[in-house]
Amino acid sequence: MNFEFMKGLGSLDKAFESCANAEELALSKPDLSMISSRKSAEVLAKFVFLVAHSEDIGFLSFADVLSDPVVKRYLNSTPVLDAFHFIRKKGNAAVHTLEAESADTAMAVLQRLHFVAGEVAKRMGLLSSYPNFDAKVIRNDNAQLDDVNVDA
Repeated sequence: MNFEFMKGLGSLDKAFESCANAEELALSKPDLSMISSRKSAEVLAKFVFLVAHSEDIGFLSFADVLSDPVVKRYLNSTPVLDAFHFIRKKGNAAVHTLEAESADTAMAVLQRLHFVAGEVAKRMGLLSSYPNFDAKVIRNDNAQLDDVNVDA
């Protein structure tokens, strides 16, 4: 699995289950995969906020966290911020539109989630490198969406 590198990485370990869930859903239930990817990215972004500010996030939305100047300076990476926004927007679209998403789109979101998780872990000094994304994701028709609370 693509997110095994997150296991045992302190607070990032909390996002592992949701990331793994997104991967399990990617081919069989792309919409649900994108929702789970969004949830995972939000957890990662809120953890970045906590580290960057040394304080609780309060009531900020995911978009507000990504727009925060301190978070932007801490990450210091346009590609990482762009990937966070891509995941957020695709996850929101999966929740709020009636159009079914393709497995290809879910895989694109999943690949960006892998990038974000790895880069956040590196930025926090939790690891020096992470494995490349493996696009040979196994289809799991029995996968279910974990408990999700999505805000805009």
